[in-house]
Amino acid sequence: MEQEDALPQVSGVVKWFDPAKGFGFILSDDGGPDILLHINALRSFGQGSVCDRALITVTVQRTQRGLQAVQVIEILPPPDAVESGEEGA
Repeated sequence: MEQEDALPQVSGVVKWFDPAKGFGFILSDDGGPDILLHINALRSFGQGSVCDRALITVTVQRTQRGLQAVQVIEILPPPDAVESGEEGA
């Protein structure tokens, strides 16, 4: 049995997230395909949703359907929300 390597961390921006559907996508800062963000990863982080354009850092794994966020490490408000004094997701 192979020992699993540590999952890579990816930073990016939330492209969109729909809490009614329970998923959304992240655009990686490094480019490449969109990363699936499932609501379960957010719930493990203590959140039920995240706003579009939020800055996010996650660990990812490759699945048959592409990259998927496994664990949320950090979420920051969108830069334009910080500049205007808004907060929250």
